[in-house]
Amino acid sequence: MDKVERDKDIADDVKLELESYARQISVLPASKELPTEGKSTSSENRKRLFPKYDLGDDFSFPCGVKEFGFNENTGNIAKEYGTWLKDVYLPTFVDMPDKEHQYPLAVCFMLLNCRAVLNKKQCLPIPYFLGNNGSGKTELSKSIAQHYPREHAVEFLSDTTGAHMRDKLDANFGTGEVGLAVFDNFNPSVFMNRAGNFYNIILANNEESAISRISGLSNDSHKDEFKTYSYKIINSIFDLSSEAQREFSEIERRTIQLRFKEGKAKATRIIYDWEAQERIFQRIWGEENMSTIKATYGKALGTLARLNPNNVPIPAKRWVICQVPIAVGVYCGIFKDIEEGIAHFARHFEYLKRSGGSSIGSAMSIVLQKYIKEVLPEIANNPFAPKNINSNSIPQDTLKEYLKSQTGYDVSQNQFNDIIMLMANFGYNYQRIGTVMGFVKDTPIP
Repeated sequence: MDKVERDKDIADDVKLELESYARQISVLPASKELPTEGKSTSSENRKRLFPKYDLGDDFSFPCGVKEFGFNENTGNIAKEYGTWLKDVYLPTFVDMPDKEHQYPLAVCFMLLNCRAVLNKKQCLPIPYFLGNNGSGKTELSKSIAQHYPREHAVEFLSDTTGAHMRDKLDANFGTGEVGLAVFDNFNPSVFMNRAGNFYNIILANNEESAISRISGLSNDSHKDEFKTYSYKIINSIFDLSSEAQREFSEIERRTIQLRFKEGKAKATRIIYDWEAQERIFQRIWGEENMSTIKATYGKALGTLARLNPNNVPIPAKRWVICQVPIAVGVYCGIFKDIEEGIAHFARHFEYLKRSGGSSIGSAMSIVLQKYIKEVLPEIANNPFAPKNINSNSIPQDTLKEYLKSQTGYDVSQNQFNDIIMLMANFGYNYQRIGTVMGFVKDTPIP
């Protein structure tokens, strides 16, 4: 560096660039003395501000499975464990509305194995957990993830890029491993801005379609094929079946929705150790249990696949994604036979249809849609209207008054929580507007 500094033929900006490069590769100027052998560096001599803590390694959380009365050494592991999840685990840790109806479906989703299919074309459902923040959606998805080793369960947040999703799924599950991918706090508008080009990653619900091919020259890894097949679960406050989310209709068609409302679980899941659930899941689907898998699960799945869709009381576009979870329900003791499983799933789609986009129902959604599409534009064109009311900003009290004028009743707090979710479907976030709370139109990320 001294020679460079003295060389008058080298421009100053080039000297700065060379000096910067030297520092990056840890080349020290000649005037600096390198540490000699036997001498410690300054980082080794630096005094610690805090001690190394040794608080003892004898502490451990109690085994949740054992604590709540399940014997993992039981013989008929699949049926007894499935029954325990429905009757003990879910009522204790995951509060849901319409428990007798939704808990059996939740167990089918908890114990589904994405590799236990008849062929690479067989489609899986995408469980879609819909509800307000704090309603238990994440609790159920984490309860499902507890059945997988850490590297077999990945989580993606709403702002995760599509390339990261693709690379992560390929790295973890591309070799054929059983895997789970949880899309937590899924926000459709954010997804389209951050990962819209990778829409097919979520859309692919069978192994044959879960392959992405690109030019090796257009990506850093120089790979031209990515295998992204896994079992996918989505948590969200956004109802994909609403008119506001039409661009997601293809994903919605692959989902089976479970509903959540704000409630309180009897116990907290995180104060227990759930490692036993990994062992149980591996026993249920392991080589040692293969004869039972073939005799019960395989037989049920094969029978379901051969049924004529026209003779099944489940909507035709949903039937193909119901076969695997129904077979899981039969195998794990949730349904006594496939007929009971078919009937339960058929009732579920009727239940979703009757309840509309939320517990308030589709009627309220229609009222809100009219307000946004018809009333707000009229207000915007009215020079005498309050300035804080427009298509991008709606005070909470203003909306409540309109709902009362249209429905004839005051909106309760529980109902207003559902309205927050419905407004989110129309692209409005619930937040502060000046000194009051209200709804602000979500602005897409540029």
